[in-house]
Amino acid sequence: MLRLKNRFTKKIFKRFLTEILMVAILCLMCGENALFIRNVKAFANEEDVYEIPTINAMAHVQKKGWLSGVSSGEIIGTTGESLRIEAIKLSVSSNELSGGIEYKSHVQKIGWQDYVSDGEMSGTSGRALRLEAVSIRLTGELADYFDVYYSCHVQSFGWLGWVKNGEVSGSSGYSKRMEALKIIIVRKGDTASIPTSDVSGYFNSKDVPVVAYTSHMQSYGWMDYVTNRKVSGVIGKSKRMEAINMLITSSKGYSGSIQYAAHVQTYGWTNMISNNLACGTVGKGLRVEGIKIELTGDISNYYDIYYRAYSQKFGWLGWAKNGAPAGTSGYGYRLEGYQVVIVHKNAGAPGSTKNSFVSKKITAPSSPQADEVIRLVNVERAKYGLSPLKKNAVATNAANKRAMECKTLFDHTRPDGTSWSTILAEFNIDFGAAGENLAEGYPNAAEVVEAWMNSPGHRANILDSEFTSIGVGYYVYNGYPYWSQLFIG
Repeated sequence: MLRLKNRFTKKIFKRFLTEILMVAILCLMCGENALFIRNVKAFANEEDVYEIPTINAMAHVQKKGWLSGVSSGEIIGTTGESLRIEAIKLSVSSNELSGGIEYKSHVQKIGWQDYVSDGEMSGTSGRALRLEAVSIRLTGELADYFDVYYSCHVQSFGWLGWVKNGEVSGSSGYSKRMEALKIIIVRKGDTASIPTSDVSGYFNSKDVPVVAYTSHMQSYGWMDYVTNRKVSGVIGKSKRMEAINMLITSSKGYSGSIQYAAHVQTYGWTNMISNNLACGTVGKGLRVEGIKIELTGDISNYYDIYYRAYSQKFGWLGWAKNGAPAGTSGYGYRLEGYQVVIVHKNAGAPGSTKNSFVSKKITAPSSPQADEVIRLVNVERAKYGLSPLKKNAVATNAANKRAMECKTLFDHTRPDGTSWSTILAEFNIDFGAAGENLAEGYPNAAEVVEAWMNSPGHRANILDSEFTSIGVGYYVYNGYPYWSQLFIG
């Protein structure tokens, strides 16, 4: 290195002499004031003359062992094979400058190891432990003139953004394997050579927003707030959950909020409500059977929210995310507890997602009178060139409940004071359009259909082209018949 330093010292000295001679000439030509108008730059941008060092990198990969060495910008490890990197060896070559490369790894079960350098192994071999994150930096004169950039390919996340000079790349707290790595050395301050990315270079589970949540439990009332996958509720004591409440307590600077809904006994799905408002009922003895939770605003662009429910007889169900239902439908089972956690986008579920929501298969009861109503309705529709309505099993069960409710209150308002349409949410019926016809006292299908067709409002529902399926309810109390039709589109 002494020889190379001397070479550049001589070159700079020659340049300096040249500048002095030019100044002397200007002084002779223009006088002493020339010294004040001449900007003498004796030293050039000397780092430009150094060649960019080359990287040699090797990875020890699950099932494959040590792979052949690769150089700057090439993939170290594998992608698309779901194989973990277990160790790396890095070295750097420069004929002109002193220094080398140091690197350390965050290893499964072990955590951060100490820095090693210049071809030494970082990680483990023969212990089946994954690398999860790395830190890489140059040393000596190399660090004065060059930056080292690197990017990790991590399970579920894919390629992360580029980081540099000892910053951490990878993930922590997610139990995700590092599968590949790329390293580039560039001249100091040269960012134009680095691919741009909107993805973070490091995902740490401790950096995510925090959600706090609670539940109102039978006999206990409101429980204390919990966070980060802790259980809210009372497990194993046969107590029903009656309401839930939650809020974002630390947004990490992102705008947005959290909203949630509950499937409540008798009422069905509530509307989504947000941030620190109770959802469900208190003091009515009604169980929560399912929940939905989602993030809103900018926070939803960077994070996913996962949650799972503990249901009577089923126990813990799988994890649902981002507004999907969790719990049960059609069984009449209470929720006893639930867990919630926010993770970086695409980090994946904290556990199994199997059977996050269990819906009981509903079959329509066989009723000759109700089936005859459907046949006669389709006869009327055919006269106007309309498609026949299909029998909808779930809507049939809902219509039967509405027919029974008509004994208490013959109205499109239900006995509990809510609109007739709440029966759709109660039975978890998806619809783009819906309608209801009611009747009482008509002894058979022919007469009730004729009566509906003679009434403009009821006739409009029967002949509405938006509707594609139908459920018919028929209930007789002390010889007095009640009829209902639910149209679904």
